[in-house]
Amino acid sequence: MPLLSKNTDQLTLDFSYVTGYLSTVSGDMVEAGKGHAARRTTWLSNACSRLKHEDCAAAALLKAMEKRRRDPALGGAAQERLDKSIMGMDVADSNRFKTKSRIS
Repeated sequence: MPLLSKNTDQLTLDFSYVTGYLSTVSGDMVEAGKGHAARRTTWLSNACSRLKHEDCAAAALLKAMEKRRRDPALGGAAQERLDKSIMGMDVADSNRFKTKSRIS
């Protein structure tokens, strides 16, 4: 990625690529218990909407995932899913990233 960073002023993440990772961790990003499925769906919908409409949303979501990953109450499987998704998104200079707002 360093070569791209040196030669571009803006990088683009593929929307469907990032939403795959968000979908994987959406259940881990909300509290467990009654109503979990609804909270998961709402979180994922809001995260995808942010990606489509807000600049630097990928960076903000990555930061939230990293924060949640550090929650000591989170189980090992959830931490592993978050680790894989954080690494998969791999946005080292994430404040410069934007997602495509239209999917073709």
